[in-house]
Formats: sequence, C-alpha cells, structure tokens
Amino acid sequence: MSGGHQPTLLHSCARASSASELRFRVNYPNSRQRSALFLGLDDAAVDLIRAQENFGEQRVYRLAAQAPNDLLLIDDLGARVHLEACITAHDLVLMVSTNPTQDAAAAGIYDVARSHKIMVNWIILHQKPGRRPQVANQIFTRDADIIGETINALRIGRQ
Repeated sequence: MSGGHQPTLLHSCARASSASELRFRVNYPNSRQRSALFLGLDDAAVDLIRAQENFGEQRVYRLAAQAPNDLLLIDDLGARVHLEACITAHDLVLMVSTNPTQDAAAAGIYDVARSHKIMVNWIILHQKPGRRPQVANQIFTRDADIIGETINALRIGRQ
C-alpha cells in the first residue's frame, strides 16, 4: 500500500470497534441502567462472566447441555427455565461463548430476543473459521477483558 497506511483488520481493532465505540454511543447523560440477561453459551463462558469485578450479584444463565436448541436455560441455582419465559424481564441479552458448539443456539436466542425487541450482544472468544449465525452486535476477540468493558459500556453491571 502506498502512503504508509496499514489496513485495519478485524482482529486488530476488536477493542477499538467494540468497547470504545460502545462508550461513545451508549454513555450519554440521559441514559439509564439496563436490565440484562447474562447468558454463557458454555461453562467456560459462564465462569468468565462471573469473574468480572463489575458484575455484581446478578444471575448468569447457561444453556442446558442436553437440549441447546430448545433454548432451555439453567441459572446459578440450578433452576431450569425456557428462554421465552424469562427474556421479557430484560431489555438486553449479553451472550458469551468460548467455543463454536453453540453457534446455532445463539441464532435461536437472537430470534427470540428480536421477536420481543430486545437487543443482543454476543462476545465470541473463539476463532473457528466459518460462517456465523447472523446475530447483531457480534464482537470477535481472544481478549476476555472485553467482557468487563462491555458490561461497563452498556451499563449492565454494578455501578
């Protein structure tokens, strides 16, 4: 390339195009605290969400392993609930995944959320090549610190 410009690649600007942009676009004076459904698509993702210092005492849900495409969730206390039954109490879904095995379920979660006009953010911490389900606000990165940045930027953690 001429002029000394380097191309900006997706993996090289994940933090700049996610956390920084979220702070710019979402953090405005009349903003309000959001009610978020925290959803780890696998056990490692649940652990990463819980490890965030700004997370607080909120529940984290995970997909029931035996039926991921039925969108059956399990909360921290082991209670089972269908996504459709608990999603309307929230105005945002934050999904985190560390492996590609639940990508199809993520698309189903997005469809349910969209039918209720609920925003979805999906942090993808695995880099398997291939086509992803079309889910709004996808963040591809290998940096788990983006979870805390996103929780802060979207005002869904402890303030």
